Amino acid sequence: MRPIGAFANKAPGAFPGDLVAAFGLSAAVAGAAVLMTYYLKDDFLLWWKARKWTAGQCTVVRSDPSLVYKVEAGGRSYEATRIGISDWQGEYTLGDPQVGARLGCFYDPSSPGEALLSRDYSGWWWLPGAWILAAFMVLSSGPPLAVGLWKWATYRPDPPLTWGQWVATFYENGAWMLSLVGFTALLIGLPMVWFMSARPWWHWWQVQQWPAAQCEMTKSEVRGWSGGSGRDASGGYILSIAFRYTVAGREYTSDTYAPWRLGGTEWLLQRSHASDMEELLKQFAVGTKHTCYVSPQEPEKAYLWRGKSNYATYVSAIGPFITLLGLIILASRR
Repeated sequence: MRPIGAFANKAPGAFPGDLVAAFGLSAAVAGAAVLMTYYLKDDFLLWWKARKWTAGQCTVVRSDPSLVYKVEAGGRSYEATRIGISDWQGEYTLGDPQVGARLGCFYDPSSPGEALLSRDYSGWWWLPGAWILAAFMVLSSGPPLAVGLWKWATYRPDPPLTWGQWVATFYENGAWMLSLVGFTALLIGLPMVWFMSARPWWHWWQVQQWPAAQCEMTKSEVRGWSGGSGRDASGGYILSIAFRYTVAGREYTSDTYAPWRLGGTEWLLQRSHASDMEELLKQFAVGTKHTCYVSPQEPEKAYLWRGKSNYATYVSAIGPFITLLGLIILASRR
């Protein structure tokens, strides 16, 4: 059995699999930090800014369909809707405040229209903590990996391996297990590269060439969703849409917002706060006109938006990552 930490005790030309594994874990933590930044950045920045906001009393001016309260500062009144920081259930935890009720609130003295009722944010440390951990792991595992890869890449066996000897390495000295895991990763990763990476991006590129057309919204409905319970509860609002357009004198209808078809595209029309959803609902109200993009070969296919999606970019990286992992495992066989 190899002693713990014996990364350097390897045969000449051995692949630094231990160092790759350590750096891979570091890269995974860094990737998690990037994802957390994408999802938590706005909440963290709001919490950081709200720490210095002025505390005061606000008056409820509307409670249905969403809570609206009035902030009075400098002899003027401002309306606000935000309940808390990343707290979509805020309205429910408040109970059912009646119009005219006085609630404690916090507002930005330089822009009193920016206000919230609670600035508690117990998860503030997640974002800086993730980046500190990621930086430490990458900086401690990156340089040793670079040295190990250089030694492995520049090593030349004497005499060189024949093709038969190379094939035999797939099962010699217990390497069959790593070979099995590596080929399994390739069998999983390569189809994902096609279905979740190459094909979606190819489709996105084709949509960039589609001609624009005038569309009219025929459906714009909001529905809520929720998951978990207690402190782990999460949820928000989703806008379901449909629009019609005319091509060569014939009318068509579509309900697809964008070309990213990974589990539908409704997640692009998802919001956590009711106030944000109200703005989206106004933007895509029934009867409003929008530019859409129609397939010249299949006019029944059309989208309202053809921009790049950060979420789709992250998802499309899963297949290449698994494929690369399989290749690394195969290369690390003993």
